[in-house]
Amino acid sequence: MNDLVLGRMVVQPIRDLKTLDNISEYLRQKNIKYYVMWKIGLHTGLRVSDIISLKVLDVRSKDGTISNRITIRTKKTGRIDEYFITDSLKRILKIYVDDLEDYQVLIPTESKNNITFNKHITRQWAWQVINEAGAACGVKERIGTHTMRKTLGYHLYKKTKDIVKVQKVLKHSGRKETPEYTLIYICITSEDIEKDVNELDL
Repeated sequence: MNDLVLGRMVVQPIRDLKTLDNISEYLRQKNIKYYVMWKIGLHTGLRVSDIISLKVLDVRSKDGTISNRITIRTKKTGRIDEYFITDSLKRILKIYVDDLEDYQVLIPTESKNNITFNKHITRQWAWQVINEAGAACGVKERIGTHTMRKTLGYHLYKKTKDIVKVQKVLKHSGRKETPEYTLIYICITSEDIEKDVNELDL
């Protein structure tokens, strides 16, 4: 059902939770910054262009604790939006930023001799890292940077069946971002819906 939207191929969420864990562990072992990037995407719904632009001060309060929300002007919409930081993500970020200064970027690039610069990685590099992880973990479907947002939306919907909640988390509030649009975006298929109906046992 969702292989094509407006005539173009779309990336898929990670539906299988074991595969999701495997990708997380692969990225953690590859480089902790990629694991953090992945977890921020999975837990907040931020787009990758906003994730890679984050600095330590965007996630850490002046008192040294991890903030409850990330407040940024998103690159796609230009709106100032707030993204909730879950308790699980707070624990990850607390360890990750412990030795970092407020001005430093969260996901820095590196030179060939592994010297870290205060410049974030590119969207293209993030895409490459995620695809490498997916391939290593046996993912056959098309995935990409939007897979993080879609995975969050997919599993939140499967848990709650509340598309309004999903829209709020993903900040789908535009005129064209209808509930049907969001269902397509998170790749809820007719098979998913039929399975839910079949399990009703009325």
